[in-house]
Amino acid sequence: MMGLTLAHHLAKKHHVTVYEQADQVGGLSTWHDYGPFTWDKYYHVILRSDTSLLNLISELKLEDKLFWKQTKTGFLWNGSHHSFSTPWEFLQFPPLNLWQKGRLGTGIIYNALIRNSEKIAHLTAKEWLTRISGKSVYTQFWEPLLISKFGALKDQVPAPILWSTLKRYFTTREKGQEMVGTLSDCGMKVLFDALIKGIDHVHTNTNIDNLSVLPNNKISICENTYDAVISTLPRSILKKIYPAYETSYPHPTYLGVIRVALLLKKPFSDCYITNLIDRCHPFTGIIDVTNLVPSSTLKQHSLVMFPRYDIPTSPWFEKSDAEISSLFLESIHTLIPDLSDQLVACFVHREKRVQALWIDTPPPAIEPFRVSQAPIWSLNNEMIGQETLNNNSVINLATQGAKWIDSQLTSQLT
Repeated sequence: MMGLTLAHHLAKKHHVTVYEQADQVGGLSTWHDYGPFTWDKYYHVILRSDTSLLNLISELKLEDKLFWKQTKTGFLWNGSHHSFSTPWEFLQFPPLNLWQKGRLGTGIIYNALIRNSEKIAHLTAKEWLTRISGKSVYTQFWEPLLISKFGALKDQVPAPILWSTLKRYFTTREKGQEMVGTLSDCGMKVLFDALIKGIDHVHTNTNIDNLSVLPNNKISICENTYDAVISTLPRSILKKIYPAYETSYPHPTYLGVIRVALLLKKPFSDCYITNLIDRCHPFTGIIDVTNLVPSSTLKQHSLVMFPRYDIPTSPWFEKSDAEISSLFLESIHTLIPDLSDQLVACFVHREKRVQALWIDTPPPAIEPFRVSQAPIWSLNNEMIGQETLNNNSVINLATQGAKWIDSQLTSQLT
């Protein structure tokens, strides 16, 4: 998403070539062929507040593809599913007593009233949530959610990331209902297909082992010569292909994801997201895409995703797809007793670098790094900082970065 958005904006004034290592574009937002239909490999939504993403959709004349739907959120507790989408359901929520529900509600409101996360930048999410909701609410409600989203890093996650996540969540509410959007037919693939049309050259299945700066200050990549290069790779990987790259700024801690997607004959529940308070499952959440997209998109099937967020060094990333699917399916069977009759297909995907977390140091300035005296820049998801990672934040960074780089290129070429 970062690279194609950059290329889209820069192609308005420059000749642009995109190199992609994978067999298709899109990065973390790419698509997958599930057999009967094509949809996002991972799960993505569009919110009414996603200004940068919606502006790009409008610019590409894809407004007619936008599909908005009311969705629900639920929780899995003691093996039972509980919807958490209306005031009445909140009052009936069994894991918390009435006093705890009051503390939870006032804490969420207090978090929403904070305009600037710098006030809580010195706190961890654990410290912040305990402060605004109390220890018992943290232990019974928030801690399981932090484990679900951040795994082994739950006690280290900076409070601003949690603050931005909650702020983003509440923007989905419209007249008391959760409203989220998608691009009909094929999800984000619709956006990528439109972006590619305006770019001069897009090369997939291309592994770049090195880039070199020529005596005339041009850059050589894959036997081609360019006036400038913008890398969207993590800086640690950029260093491997361009050893001359030096930076004293620390690297972030990355969080990865393993995702098992099941093609089923019917939905898991009536909720789009089911958060887990139960801690007995290898996955950390349940995403029922069936409750998000137009019914015709999935061709009378249900698509349910089971993610596990974990650190890149976790033993889970060493397991084979067969091992992961076996362990996940064994656990899912306790939630769907007739799973063997419902299951149509199972898919396993994984990414070791998903969200860059700035735990020990503040995030870098939100502008491209000039890698060297040569016109080589680095712009990547690490610079999103303390925001939650989503397509809107990526597109916003890419859009601002493209303006900055264009001004530098214009000055350089003149």
